Parts: sequence; C-alpha cells; structure tokens
Amino acid sequence: KLFWSFVEEMEQRLWLSKLNAICAAASSSLELENLLKVIASEVIRVLEVDSIGIYLIKDEKLELAHAEGYSLEFYQSPIVTRSIGDGLLGKVAKEGLPLIFDDLTTAETSYLEMALKEGLKSAAYIPLISKGKVLGVMRVSSHSSHVFSPHDISLLIIIGNRIGEGINRCQLYRFSEEKYRFLFNAVPNPIFIIDKETLKILDANARAEEYYGYPRDELLEMSFADLESQKDKELISCLKSISKSQPFFCHRKRCRKRSGEFLYADIYACLANYMEREVLIIVTADVTELVKKETHLIQAAKVSTLGQMASGIAHELNQPLSVIKAGSDFFLKMIRKGEKIDEKELRIIAEEVGAQVDRASEIINHLRNFARASDVRKAKMDINAPIRDVFRMLGQQLRLHQIEVELNLDESLPPIRADHNRLEQVFINLIINAMDAMEEKEEKEKKKIKKILSIRSYLEDKKVVVTVSDTGVGIPEETINRVFEPFFTTKQVGKGTGLGLSISYGIIKEYGGTIDIKSEEGAGTTFILKFPACLTQ
Repeated sequence: KLFWSFVEEMEQRLWLSKLNAICAAASSSLELENLLKVIASEVIRVLEVDSIGIYLIKDEKLELAHAEGYSLEFYQSPIVTRSIGDGLLGKVAKEGLPLIFDDLTTAETSYLEMALKEGLKSAAYIPLISKGKVLGVMRVSSHSSHVFSPHDISLLIIIGNRIGEGINRCQLYRFSEEKYRFLFNAVPNPIFIIDKETLKILDANARAEEYYGYPRDELLEMSFADLESQKDKELISCLKSISKSQPFFCHRKRCRKRSGEFLYADIYACLANYMEREVLIIVTADVTELVKKETHLIQAAKVSTLGQMASGIAHELNQPLSVIKAGSDFFLKMIRKGEKIDEKELRIIAEEVGAQVDRASEIINHLRNFARASDVRKAKMDINAPIRDVFRMLGQQLRLHQIEVELNLDESLPPIRADHNRLEQVFINLIINAMDAMEEKEEKEKKKIKKILSIRSYLEDKKVVVTVSDTGVGIPEETINRVFEPFFTTKQVGKGTGLGLSISYGIIKEYGGTIDIKSEEGAGTTFILKFPACLTQ
C-alpha cells in the first residue's frame, strides 16, 4: 500500500511538472509565431509524442498555424486548411470537445487514409479555448498506439485551455499593436519613442521618417540627440530628468534633416511605459515656416527702427567726422602756408583723428551687426552687454531729447541663454517707446518736464530681471492689456507700426522669459523683463 501511494505521488508530481512546463511555454511570448513554436516543442518533449499541428480559426476556417514532426507530403491541402465541422479537426472546432484515439484506425473520417499513410497510429484532438470561445484545435499524434494515459488526457484538456489563453493574449496584443501602429502613423506630427537613459530611438512613426528624411531602420540605430543640429547638452539633460509629473516642452530647436537641410521644431516630451521599460514619448512640431516669417518681420522692424534712429545716428557720426574735418583742414592750411608742423602737435592731431576714425568705424560696424538677420539660436550671454550697446546707437539721441539716463546694472549677474542681437532690438524698442512717451507728455502739458529713463538689472528668485522705466505719459488702463498685440499702437499716425512690443514679446518668450507692465496714466511706465538664469556651469 505504501509503495502504491509513493508511485501515485510520483505520478502526480510528474503530471504537475509537465503541466507547469507547458503552461510556462504558453506564457512565454506575446508574438504568436514564437509562442506556437515554443508550445509545439515543449508538448513533443513533455508528452513524448512524434508530431503536433496547431490550427487556428480564421474567417470561419481552420488554418494550420504551426506544425512539427510531419512529412512534407502531409502538409498539402486539405491538411493545411479545413472548414469548421469538416473531419475530426472541424468537429472539435465546432463542438469544443476533445477527441482521443488510442487506435486511429477506429476514427470515422474521410481523411483517415492520409493519417495512416503518414504512419500515425494514435492522436488527440484538443480544442484551444479562451473565455468559452474556441480559437483553434491542437492535434497531437504518435506513431505508436495507446500512448495517451488518463493523466495525459486530463493534462491535454487543461493545457488546451492554457494554450487558448496564450493565443488570445497574442491576438489581443497583435490587435492593440495594429491599433497602436495605425494611430501612431495617423498622427500628422513626427513621434518618437526613445529610451529615457540613452535617448536611443526605439520607434518612430511614418511622419518622422518623412520629416527628417531618414528611413525607419536608420532612425532605430540613432539617438534622438543625433537629430539636433548640434549636440545640445541642455536638451539632453532636460530629457533625462523628465518625471511623470513634469513633462517637457522645448521651443524652436534647430534640427537637421538627413539631406543636411536645417529646420526648426517645437519638442514635447513625456514619460511612459513601453514594452516593460521606461521611455519618453516625443512629439515634434515643424515651426520652420513660422520662424522664417517671424525673422522677416523682425528684420523689417529693424529697418523701421534704424529709420527712427537715423537723426541720432547722424549726430553720433557727425562728432568724429567734425574732428577729422578739423584735423584735415589744419593740415591743408599748414601745407598751403608752407609751414612746418610741430612734431608733438602732429602726433596729437594724428592720434585724435585715428581715435575718431575708430569711433566712427565702431558705430558703423555696430549698425551693420544690428541690421543683419539674426538666427534663433541661443548662447550663454551677459544681459548687460546688449543694454550697453544700445546706448552706443541711442546715446546721442537721448542727449538731444534732454533725457536723463539712470543706469544701474548688476555686474555679477549669472548669464542667460539668448541671442545678443535680438535682445538689443528688444531694448531699443523699449527705449524708443520710453522716449516717445516722455515727448508726448511734454507736448500734452506744454511745458518742460523732467525726463528720466531708468534701466536696472538684478537677480531675483533664480531669474535675471531687467526693468525699463520712464516718466512719460503712461498707458491707459483700458488698453494696457493690448499693448503686445500686433499692429496695436497708442502713438499718433506715422509714429509707430504697432509691431515693436509684439516682436519684443515674441523674442522674450522664445528665450523662456516673461515681460510685464506696470503703468500709471500721466506718471510713467515700467517694463519688467525676466529670464531664467544659467546658474550651473
């Protein structure tokens, strides 16, 4: 009795080990082809049978999805495809019940001759069921009779259900993958799925291929950083530090196509799970045409600004030219008289003429640099530098208008990331507006007023702040919220395009900054500019 109890226990353990092995195989993959291959190999190994065929129902027919152990002749139709209800396979598919034949010659089927010709003597037909629905049929066969023990039969029925569940998971995964791929490729924007740590591209949609010019297989060999025109350390650092609660948006990054052509894109990134790993989903939006149009608009505004500054610039150039003219007149006079010029006097005049030529050249070069088209690229810079440069062009104009300048710049400020040329345009726009506001106040009051332009820079809450204040006419409360609208102006006809503040707002926003206004009608206006400080090296 003890012996038979031991034998029964061993058989139970063997049965469980077989079940576990096949159940593990049924959960081994979400790719259907791989799953069926693993299941077939494991069933042949565990049950010690000679062949297996797994049929799946598709369009009301059974189709052979995977087989092992059969001859090439056996794979010919109608073995490969079978209608529901046709033959033993079709019957099991229709009724959802297993058929076991220890002696295949007893089976009633029109396909018996094919099976016997193949040398099959026993076979089990097991429905593959998931959630009460028959998904297919598994045929397990042997060249020997009476190979299926009662334990094997119960095992086959259980694993039929487990395999059915595995197949169902694969089909659901394939459906969700197809749905995901459809939605992924239907989106009009380039989309990338990238590894959070390495930034390697794991997937990209068709629009990404089209937009950047790389075929998909090349994109999957690249890092997302490879698409930038230059390796942007700040962008790479930001992408790697994204958390679920903090998505990332980057404005107008300069990218490069496979052809070498440059373009601009806004980049949005968020954290997600994909294929059991943490990834970033990145969506880019082409803003190249917008950048080009804004660049043309900014350039037109620069030309307009230069026109407004013309009289002041003429005065700035007139001073060095007057000194040069006086020096040349003196030399001509001495030459005509035939008098010798004292060597010390000659040196002083020559040095002064040289200094004034340098001054005129500096003014002209600065004007030329200001007038050139600037790019949207950012670099670390001292915000005080463009403020000082503005006074090289507008200093004389401010003096002519009898405007007192109060300049209070913090020399220890951390840098910001921006473009010198574009910020110079912002400060020119603000200073010209301040000049016009103070002139308008003087005209309204019909008396001389104290005209003060005050510019201050300082650090506050990790932001570099610049304030530009005037003692002008102020902005009416009903229009203060409209001053950044394109073509809106409170100036007289012919005194402004209404683009200066709108363009300035766009430039400041481009560099992650903000601009606010405090104004009291009749008392003056203060513009407050804030930019993120670069506090790390």
